[in-house]
Amino acid sequence: VLGVFGFCCREWCDIKPMNIGRIMPGVAVLNGCIYVVGGENESLILSNGECYNPIEDEWTSVVGMTVPRCEFGMAALNGYLYAIGGWVGDDIGGSIEM
Repeated sequence: VLGVFGFCCREWCDIKPMNIGRIMPGVAVLNGCIYVVGGENESLILSNGECYNPIEDEWTSVVGMTVPRCEFGMAALNGYLYAIGGWVGDDIGGSIEM
């Protein structure tokens, strides 16, 4: 179950669930949308991602990373998402994707 906290009404409300459940993804906000990328699902490290549009309450698929990874840093800057480090297979990766 996913939720959003409304500061004006000071309460949690449910939102539409993601299409693919995942743990330890990268998360960042870009242009008013929340991007959730990579992570792990049942011991499978993912490269795919989803974008949440809060106005539409809708998740859409986004282009996957070139390297599946979990437990990594993700940041938004100047219109780009950056995936930094994290677990890549059995190793801790030092790569950066844009």
